Amino acid sequence: VSTQSTGNDGNVHVISKMGDNFALSKSAVFATYCRKFFFHGEGRTVLSYTDRWNKVKDMLQFLSPEDKEGLVTEICLSPDDRIPLDLRALISKDELQTFLTNFGQDMFEKYKSTFFQSYLICFKEPELLDIVLVAMLLDEHASKDVDVLLESRGMSGERLVDTCIQLLLSDRTIPDSLSNQEEVSHIFKAPLRDLFSCLMTSSPHSVTSQQYVIEQLKGVCNESNLRDGVLEETISALEDHLSNEDDTEMLVYFKTKPLVELYWPGQPLQPTSILTDKLFGDLRDAVSSIEQCSALWDILLLWAQLGLQNNWVVGVLDAISKLPNVADLPGAGPLIVSILQSPETTLSQDTILEVSQLFPAPLSYVVVLASQHTDLYYEMILDLTVLDLQNATLLSLILDRDLYVYLVSSELYPTLARALTEGRSLNYVRAAAAKLREAGCTLEAVSLLASFTKSNYSTFSAYLSLSNAFS
Repeated sequence: VSTQSTGNDGNVHVISKMGDNFALSKSAVFATYCRKFFFHGEGRTVLSYTDRWNKVKDMLQFLSPEDKEGLVTEICLSPDDRIPLDLRALISKDELQTFLTNFGQDMFEKYKSTFFQSYLICFKEPELLDIVLVAMLLDEHASKDVDVLLESRGMSGERLVDTCIQLLLSDRTIPDSLSNQEEVSHIFKAPLRDLFSCLMTSSPHSVTSQQYVIEQLKGVCNESNLRDGVLEETISALEDHLSNEDDTEMLVYFKTKPLVELYWPGQPLQPTSILTDKLFGDLRDAVSSIEQCSALWDILLLWAQLGLQNNWVVGVLDAISKLPNVADLPGAGPLIVSILQSPETTLSQDTILEVSQLFPAPLSYVVVLASQHTDLYYEMILDLTVLDLQNATLLSLILDRDLYVYLVSSELYPTLARALTEGRSLNYVRAAAAKLREAGCTLEAVSLLASFTKSNYSTFSAYLSLSNAFS
């Protein structure tokens, strides 16, 4: 159907009725006419593309949804640069849902040379441009063509990376018009670490250098008031791509920074401050709570990646010992154990003894038993009192070190025996009884099992349990 043969749109109606008797539908006839009229005009009359669209728009009502989508998409995605972008934008505003319905990889492949010139720029919501662009960058199939798309849009790879990072760092709220578009929406449901890692590995040769991405993510880590999880995921993504010592120092700084800001607000901090006696001393001297002591130890664990000094470990323990009423602080004992049993801690026997003298009982005993110097245990336990065993941390260490076998004749043993049975499993009590028997304390071993089975089983079950304990 040519424009010359129809003459005017009235003839189109006539032809469309004739089409009912042939292979062409009424919709197909109108679609063919609209397509010919918009792209080629009519006769010798010179009409602007806007005038052509105004006439075509009135005929869309006669097109099926499929033909309408095809026509609108072809107009807005046309490589003909004579079709004004503002007209494409106007059409897209009226027919936005048509575009969203058609959005997919097949359309991208067909129109990728003009994709952003004619399609994305027509979206009613400007932020959709960046969202779809970022989504395509992160898509393993589309990312290879991102450089072409960038060139067509006049956008640098660096600006794309910046846009991508800022978009991912926002609340990542997808506009309603894209919320059901799986090609885009799934991108923003993935963990940030995966998205950042993808950004650094997706077409780095064509979009921008990986180093640029890394530098921008380092900038993210320097931001304050990031929403929960962002800093951790950003650092995690960076760790996958950094290797040399300078990078490690920078990562340690990034991890140290939020702890300092949270527990020592106002404390100056620079990348060059970490791993220095000056910063450690400033933090230690400002400690006033067990929570700060714990944070200070966490900082030292971060620094341990580059080397941990024993005097810093002693400094943390010293800070704990100086807290008011430290023996009554519930968190003090567990923190001491955590420090002294860390693989990063290598304090000598003499140093352990010196540190233990910083603390009042029973924490002084906790220091000794938490260390790996077993030679110190046996002299120390002779000084224990029943009152000391009220400290849960100390009691747990005595049981874990199997020191109860040396205390069966002391006033401490009834308390220890109760701790060995109350709330314990049968296997735990059997193991404790076996330790007692190996130490020559057979009577105490039998008594321990008898006490446990009497409290936890029927008389017959208790008999079987007890008789099988030494089988």
